[in-house]
Amino acid sequence: MALAVPSEGDGGWLERRADEISQMLRCPVTIEDTEHRVLAYSMHEQNADAIRIATIIGRRVPEHVVRSLREKGVIRRLQREDGPIRIEAMEEIGLGARAAVSVRSGGRVVGYIWAAETDRPPDESDMDKLRRAAESIAGELHRRNEVRWRSDFEQGAFLVRLVEGRFLSDEEIRAHAEGLGRPLPEIFRMAAIDFDLEPSSLWPLLRRSVEILEEEPGVCRLTHAAIEGRLVFLAGMSSARGSKRGWRSSLERLEGRLGLAFPGRRITVGAGSIKDNDYTLASDSYREAIKTIEVRKRFPGASGSSLSYEELGYAHFLPAVAETIRTERITNVHVALLREYDRKHQTDLTYTLSVLLACDCSVREAAERLHVHPNTLSYRIARMNEISGIDLKNMADKVAAFLYLHSGG
Repeated sequence: MALAVPSEGDGGWLERRADEISQMLRCPVTIEDTEHRVLAYSMHEQNADAIRIATIIGRRVPEHVVRSLREKGVIRRLQREDGPIRIEAMEEIGLGARAAVSVRSGGRVVGYIWAAETDRPPDESDMDKLRRAAESIAGELHRRNEVRWRSDFEQGAFLVRLVEGRFLSDEEIRAHAEGLGRPLPEIFRMAAIDFDLEPSSLWPLLRRSVEILEEEPGVCRLTHAAIEGRLVFLAGMSSARGSKRGWRSSLERLEGRLGLAFPGRRITVGAGSIKDNDYTLASDSYREAIKTIEVRKRFPGASGSSLSYEELGYAHFLPAVAETIRTERITNVHVALLREYDRKHQTDLTYTLSVLLACDCSVREAAERLHVHPNTLSYRIARMNEISGIDLKNMADKVAAFLYLHSGG
């Protein structure tokens, strides 16, 4: 069968192309964009499973299906492999067996073709036809993708209004999202990626960053926008508490992959807390994500491996402590005396104190970090007490010194 070529202004070309591919493969076909929204589908409805019917009615793949495909690595395979793949049936979610292929233009994925199996699995000839079908629609999907891309980033009005708290109610937010073809899940959180750049320099990095974000199976990105020099995104969650560990692993991988993609660039990821049911709380989650990033950048030693607002712990308070120290010109006497001693005698008792406090005054753990014998550390502790008067059995002394050192005092 000859491959049709789209003409300018031919709005029905992709639908006809879906029918042609369906006839070649003798099975139902769906063409989707990179966010799994339906662009076209064939009229071949023989033995259509429940997921295909729901996808066509809703004009997008149901969220729980996309999540399952990501968790099982199907989306990652599609994005990494040039040719078609076969997906076994997933009876637990009502998805029948399928063949699928990513549609690529200029090396980038711009969409997908899904072919539902009917009476037999695809043979080698079918897979070759599916590959050629993907090539035939690449130009059209590229054009549509460019239009959507400009709309997403230049007109990110929905997400901007959401994080600025300019909607009046949860109902208004959901209605607006439905109108944009973006139904919202019950459980969500906001997250952001900081590139340590001026907003005007951010644009060249955004496309690749979103591609990396879309490839991460643990992050169900619903929509995104560039806000104040950061890539901000709204993410759906499968459960309020059960997915925290998986989400953290996903953020770690995301930050690592972005670092590899942009060597020499300081990439910082931060996520707000999980919210349930009420999207008017999205602005709170956004502010938490930004605070997480700011604390991680300003106090890297104190924030440690924290990636989300819930993980910051005592680092939550460091910006306020640092501001109080600055405005009131507070000095910790114990730390000041140790620093003066270190300066005169080329010792490192202040650093020793910092490590000891970070280890909750465990001599054995601190000695391991400092690579010294516990007896050596015990001697240093005695010297610190003699020089500065600090009592490491006194909670007030410990907390004051700990906050002072970790807040940049």
